[in-house]
Amino acid sequence: QLTDPDGAASREEQRRMFAEEVGYAEQWAEAADRRLEKMLRNSPDLLNAKQGKYTPLDKAASEGRVAVLKYLLDNGADVSTSEPLHFAAQEGHRAAVEFLLSRGLPVDGRSRDGLTPLHVALGENRKVVAEVLLKAGASVGARRPGAPILSDNRRHDRLPDREGTPLHWAALLGQVPLIDLLLQYKADIQATNGAGSTPLHVRSEEHTSELQSRGLIS
Repeated sequence: QLTDPDGAASREEQRRMFAEEVGYAEQWAEAADRRLEKMLRNSPDLLNAKQGKYTPLDKAASEGRVAVLKYLLDNGADVSTSEPLHFAAQEGHRAAVEFLLSRGLPVDGRSRDGLTPLHVALGENRKVVAEVLLKAGASVGARRPGAPILSDNRRHDRLPDREGTPLHWAALLGQVPLIDLLLQYKADIQATNGAGSTPLHVRSEEHTSELQSRGLIS
């Protein structure tokens, strides 16, 4: 239970309380807005204070809390220190993604790891969100710099550490519906990564027969 909204707690405790308040605010509606307002009035720096590596914007986006996102942005939350669109895309929160795009967040903005929201959506197999991003103009050719996806069919534990276009990622994971979606938006099937591999070169072996049955490879 949240206590001491008047600010007597330590700074770390205030950050924890504010993060919890952000997480619950969608359920509490107007009462929560008043509590958030009171906490911010006493400690304005909480608006952008991180708890761990997440800002309040990041937390609200990861939980799909559109009303809280609106409240934070309306009160001046700094998007330059947060990655709310990436977090919303990662968790598949379509409404939050659409709202953040409507507030002007760049559809191809890069995370600290060099990822676009489309990369993140594909990595989590979020087809609905991927389509929202593509309709909003997300680049199907955006590359993530880094170590290349190899062409020997090896899977990697952390795909976000690998170079390639969104189509490279979808092919490696065998996400045929997402491959189809990317091709609808004119993704280049001949694009190469730093190792000279095309998306079909990096497909995982277990998905080869499915890709063949769809006519994507011979």
